[in-house]
Amino acid sequence: MGRRAVAATIASVVVFTTLLLANAVFFSAENSYLSATNLSSAQLQERDDASLILGLSAYDSLARTQSFLQSTPMECSSSQSYLAALSGDWSADERNQSVWYSADASWAYASESPPAVGNALLPSQFNGYSAGDLNLLITTSVNESFVGGLPSYSIKEDEVVHLSVQPERVAAECVSALSALRGALSIGRSCNASLIAGDVSSAQARSALTGSFTGGASVSPAARGCVVDYWVTMTQTGVQGVSGTFPWTVFGSGSLSLLLPAISDPSAT
Repeated sequence: MGRRAVAATIASVVVFTTLLLANAVFFSAENSYLSATNLSSAQLQERDDASLILGLSAYDSLARTQSFLQSTPMECSSSQSYLAALSGDWSADERNQSVWYSADASWAYASESPPAVGNALLPSQFNGYSAGDLNLLITTSVNESFVGGLPSYSIKEDEVVHLSVQPERVAAECVSALSALRGALSIGRSCNASLIAGDVSSAQARSALTGSFTGGASVSPAARGCVVDYWVTMTQTGVQGVSGTFPWTVFGSGSLSLLLPAISDPSAT
C-alpha cells in the first residue's frame, strides 16, 4: 500500500474516531440534561405534594375542632380545661402517584399569637391568627421520597388558623351572667317557685344576664328552707366552619341555699 493510501486511511480513522467521541459527549450531555430535568420535575412534584399535605393538615384540624365544638358545650366555670381539650393529632403514610410520603400533625388551642404563618390554601376567613377568636397552632412534618429512591424532600411547618368563636370573651360573659342571676335570686329570699321564676324574668328584663344568655331556676325543699338550682345558657348559631355552619353552646350553673325564718308557735309558753 502506498504512502498516500496509508495516510488516507489514518485520516479516515481519526475523523471517524473524532465523530464517535463527539457523539458520545453529545449523548452524555443529553443524558445529563434529561436526568437533571427528571430530577427537577420530581423535586417540584414533591414540593407541590407537601404544600397540599400541609393544607390538608390545616383543614383536618379545623374540621375536627368544629366537630368537638358542635358536640361538646363549654361550661364557663371550667373553660380552661375545655380549651385544653381542643387538641389532637393525625398521621398518614401513603403514596400519591410517584411520591411516597409520611405526614404527622398535631394541633392545640393558641391563647396568644404564635410566631407562625397561616396556610395559603385555606379561605381567608379561617387563615392566620385572629385576635380573640379560637386560634389553633398546627405543627406538621412531611417526609417524601420519589419511587425508586432519590430525590427526597422533608419539611416541618408551624401554621395558625382560626374559627370565628371567642371562647374567652364568652366564658367571661357567662360567669358574669351567672353571678347576676345568683344575686337576683339571693335578694328575693323566697322558696316559692312562682316568685323565683319571677326573679329570673326580672333579671332577664333588667339585662342583668349579660350578652345573649338566658337564665332558669328550679326549687327543691330542704330543712328550714329550700335549695335553688339556677343556670344560664347561650347557643351561638350559624358559626361558619370548614364543614359548613354549626351551633355552639356555652352554659353555667350553680345552687343557692335559702333559709326561711322559723315560724314561732303561738301556743308555746
